[in-house]
Amino acid sequence: RVPLDEGMAPLSGMMACGVLIALSIVLPLAFRFGMEKARLMNILVIAILCGGAGVMAGLGGALIGNIPQVMTVLNLALPAVTAAGLAGSCFLSVRIYRRRQF
Repeated sequence: RVPLDEGMAPLSGMMACGVLIALSIVLPLAFRFGMEKARLMNILVIAILCGGAGVMAGLGGALIGNIPQVMTVLNLALPAVTAAGLAGSCFLSVRIYRRRQF
C-alpha cells in the first residue's frame, strides 16, 4: 500500500477534471465529423490542453503569490466548471447525433 501525500489528492482531482474537460471537447467533434476525420482535431485539442497546463505549471509560481489560496479556489471551482462543461457537451453531442443522417 502506497501512502498518499496530502498534496496528491487535490492534484489527482485536478488531473481528472482536465481529462473530463478534454473529453467534453472531443466528443462533439467525434459525433460531428466522425472519428476518422476528427482524429487531427482530437490531437490538437489534447496538445493545446497539455501545453496550456505546462505553461500554467511553469508560470504559476512566478505569477501567483499565494499558492494555497489559489489551490483552494481551484479545488472548489474546477469540479463545478467540469460538470457544467460535460453536461453541455453531452447536450451538444446528443443534438448533433440526432441530426446526423446515416
